[in-house]
Amino acid sequence: MRNIRQVINSLGGVVGDAIAAVKSGKKTSVFGMTVSDALLFCCAFDRFMLVCADVLSARKAYTELSMHYDGAELLLPKNNVLLVAGNDRSGVRARALYNIASGKAPVVVTTAETLMQILPRPESIAGAAVEFAVGNKYKTAEITNKLTAAGYTRCGHVDEPGQFSVRGDILDICAPCGEAARIEFFGYECDGIRALDIGSQSAGDKLDNFVAYPVAENVFTDRSDAISALIAAGEKRNIVGVPVEHRLAERLETGDSDGEQTVMSLFPHTTLDRFCGLPIVIADAKSVYDGCVFAYREHVSRAKRLIEAGEAPFCARDNLVDIPPSFGCMLCFHKIDSNNRFFAPDAVFKFKSLDLPLYGKNFAGLGSDIAAWRSRGISVSIAADIKDALAELDCFDVEYIEPTADGGVFFDEIGRASCRERVSTTV
Repeated sequence: MRNIRQVINSLGGVVGDAIAAVKSGKKTSVFGMTVSDALLFCCAFDRFMLVCADVLSARKAYTELSMHYDGAELLLPKNNVLLVAGNDRSGVRARALYNIASGKAPVVVTTAETLMQILPRPESIAGAAVEFAVGNKYKTAEITNKLTAAGYTRCGHVDEPGQFSVRGDILDICAPCGEAARIEFFGYECDGIRALDIGSQSAGDKLDNFVAYPVAENVFTDRSDAISALIAAGEKRNIVGVPVEHRLAERLETGDSDGEQTVMSLFPHTTLDRFCGLPIVIADAKSVYDGCVFAYREHVSRAKRLIEAGEAPFCARDNLVDIPPSFGCMLCFHKIDSNNRFFAPDAVFKFKSLDLPLYGKNFAGLGSDIAAWRSRGISVSIAADIKDALAELDCFDVEYIEPTADGGVFFDEIGRASCRERVSTTV
């Protein structure tokens, strides 16, 4: 039984031509596919970053693609990049950034707003992680310093993500997403690693290794240049009292993480397209571009008000870029807009496409539709949990494939002399 990725890669006709164009490195625009069709089309590729217009569409796309790609990651935007009170840390985002930076995520699903936000360089995130393996040697002082620099908090016992404790030759640690481990040392050597239940404080199954990926995104140990820049910017305000830049400089000097998200532009940074290093797929050219423009304009408007009020540093306005990054953009899907604002396409493909209902156990309805499709010369593929359950359909030349969460239809370009159509549906 073939999986859906094998099925998509085996398609011929215009669909196969479009897939081949993208794989050959041509910048490709595809018109007329529904959302479900576009996600199925993406399954032809081994690695890519899919940019959706908003969080809701990104979550839906991630749910579908994660069924076909082990290690797929959902990267949502960082909130409150203008606020100096508190730190906006998400364990899911921290894990996603580490897996992307270390090359462990073949597929990344994100949003237009996330695409516009700046990020630390990937080597900073990957280099800040502490990897433990049985048999390796470690020095306690070096480990604690590196964990602290990565945003972990040292405490008496670990009861929350982002904490670690050292008791003699035992190190307990809980990563930002809740993965916890108890690491035992014999001298400098890692003698054993066990999964840790932070609720009961009991150790469980043995592990070969454990990765403590960074809690914080601002993992830079050398902060002197940023501190100097903040002090200089604060002196330009010429106000009574302590300017916000000086307060942030003091926090950076003491290692306080409050407001760290507002000063990212003062450290070495990059954009998401270069951070991922993956070919980029735009889910819908118009809505994604409009989302990028809206995110930047909203950020600039809020930044102006907060900076003038002395509630945000001058550098916070640079936390978003002004032009949508498109390095490595290889594929754009289009619904209604004929203009591709991300690149000048080398190849353009147009399809007629529609969504099919989920039939459930309505075999009579499905059988009737299959008969109608086959009368038009359409090749039918059915995804089913149990092949035997479809025996009562009593139809021939039907290809069975593994099920997907969402069905779709591929139609060849209208006007081909010998138009062969393929239908995929889910039972």
